[in-house]
Amino acid sequence: APSLSAHAALAVGAGLVELVAPRIHPLTPREVMPTEVNACSDGTIDPSEADRIGTLMERASVIVIGPGLGSNTDTLHMLADRLRHHVHRVPIVVDADGVRLMPMLDVRSSSIIVTPHLGELRRWQGSDCEQPGEDACAMAERIAHNEGVTLHLKVVPAVTTDGKRTALTVNGSPILGTAGSGDVLSGIIGGLLAQGVSSLDAVSLASYLHAEAGSRLRSHGRHSILAGEIIPEVTRIMAR
Repeated sequence: APSLSAHAALAVGAGLVELVAPRIHPLTPREVMPTEVNACSDGTIDPSEADRIGTLMERASVIVIGPGLGSNTDTLHMLADRLRHHVHRVPIVVDADGVRLMPMLDVRSSSIIVTPHLGELRRWQGSDCEQPGEDACAMAERIAHNEGVTLHLKVVPAVTTDGKRTALTVNGSPILGTAGSGDVLSGIIGGLLAQGVSSLDAVSLASYLHAEAGSRLRSHGRHSILAGEIIPEVTRIMAR
């Protein structure tokens, strides 16, 4: 998961990407700069790595956190503590297991970009996040406004909102529902943010590129894909 995210960020133009994980996947592109950190017995990042991770965060212009992170409570508290120092300094993309950090982070900033699917949203907001008669767009706008973040809700159509402006992603294909697809999306978002694109525009553009890649792969007669195939298709779309 983190390898796919790092690869996507680099491919769309981040320039330099550092990947921090207990193990680095052997197919991670050689251009990605790897940092292996100590792990707990469950394979998650050891909380004792707080200082080293904090130093790495200090030199980042964008932080993407969550893919492959796991649910170790001590690890999550450590990372939330490190992230608080950077919330108002750089954009932070919070994806996948990283959504578990949000109640611990407890900071309002539109530079925090949260990209949950409905299950992750319910874990963060509680089962009452879906109010009777409220559609996904209205729900996303309400939560983004209340939390003070930029939210990308992975429904159909996907909703990107900061509570004031909203974009819907209306292209795409069901073949994007494959393992690792969301990790690629978080990397694309990070790569665009690294080039100075504003939060809402970076997320809505990344969502469009990701969805368009799925549409084009499907138009080639594909009924299923691997998440890694999305990355070169996105770069082809950007080139055109």
